[in-house]
Amino acid sequence: FLFNADLGVIARRGIGALLAEIEAREAAAAKDGQQASRQFFRSAALALEGVAAFARRYGALARSQAEKATDPVESSELLETARICEKVPFEPAGSFREALQALWFAYLGLVFSDGGMEIPFGRFDQILWDYYRADIDLGKMTRADARELVEAFFIKASEIEFLLDFGVAQVEDGNSGRLALTLGGVD
Repeated sequence: FLFNADLGVIARRGIGALLAEIEAREAAAAKDGQQASRQFFRSAALALEGVAAFARRYGALARSQAEKATDPVESSELLETARICEKVPFEPAGSFREALQALWFAYLGLVFSDGGMEIPFGRFDQILWDYYRADIDLGKMTRADARELVEAFFIKASEIEFLLDFGVAQVEDGNSGRLALTLGGVD
């Protein structure tokens, strides 16, 4: 089935803030004897902790590759990637590039837990607009820089392919990831 998760909440608030909220709700459920609710909140916390750990592993890998890189430009880019992966999605994004990375990790968290088919990115333009505008206004990036990042993002997202059972594979129309997002609309 198709659903539209608020992936932007990971960029705006970060997993750390969500974990604090979940832990408070888990404690309240435990106090009220609501075992099923407590277990739900514990499961949600474990899933978010897993996404944060996954991101930190990417950061560690990028840092390791930066240490081995012989090209100073490549090393610098890898160190920036490491910094971003060590920050988001646990902390709120502070730039366009960080917001894109946070969205990617949030998306992967859903893909890994749900099987992935038909998970849209949602209001992609609305999620990223404030980060884009701030980075442009501050001169931290150009429109061309932003375009390159978005292009790379969608190339990466298009690499995901889901294995389908025989019956579904007979009617599949191509890329099983069905990359979807919404542009425009209200606001």
